[in-house]
Amino acid sequence: MTIDHVQYGVGDGPCLEAARTQTMIRADMDAAAEQWPVFADRAREFGILSYLSAPILLDDEYLSALNLYSREAHGFGDTDQGVLMAARNVSADQAFELLVAESMRRNIKLRVVAEEMLAELRTR
Repeated sequence: MTIDHVQYGVGDGPCLEAARTQTMIRADMDAAAEQWPVFADRAREFGILSYLSAPILLDDEYLSALNLYSREAHGFGDTDQGVLMAARNVSADQAFELLVAESMRRNIKLRVVAEEMLAELRTR
């Protein structure tokens, strides 16, 4: 996607930060503008208001990053992940991995998976 190519061209952005630090990066474009101004400007041109990038590791070695975009500010909430962490007794990274795996398995948006999991937990 063109937004990712901007990061590669300037050598900085949330995807590359996730790769360097091997941690999940959640960015609202207002906050991202301070750290990655070129990326944030280009993302806004596409209507992207928040961004999430998670490194994909195999045996603790970096393979790639999964990049998710949202047209909503704060499109990737801490609440969903926090509830999942508490319910499943897992770390933040493990909670995110569960959400991503289910999203990929069912081929639906991560946000929809999170909302469904929250709804399921509320009915218990």
